[in-house]
Amino acid sequence: MKPLCSVDLTQSGDAVIATLLGEIDLSNVSEVEDKLAATARDAKELVVDIRELRYIDSSGFGMLERLTRKTQLRVVLTEGAIVHRAFTVTGLSEVVPIYSSIDDALA
Repeated sequence: MKPLCSVDLTQSGDAVIATLLGEIDLSNVSEVEDKLAATARDAKELVVDIRELRYIDSSGFGMLERLTRKTQLRVVLTEGAIVHRAFTVTGLSEVVPIYSSIDDALA
């Protein structure tokens, strides 16, 4: 069975880029968070690209907030992304820096 959310990790200097594809909800958030937290331990910065997520619930937003306490977190998200409105409505955009591209997040 295909996972609900895939996490693609790449290294760029001192940063790790995690591209999330699919959906994040209560059923898989701990698995995704464990992978990202383990990555964050070994990286100076963690860039999480959520532009291609089709869905994220409050548990996923909580995961991103918790990651800000473990690493220098940057989120890549564009206004046209499906989850953009939910991200800003929750107020998470006040806590987590948002960038429109991976290059901007790494600069």
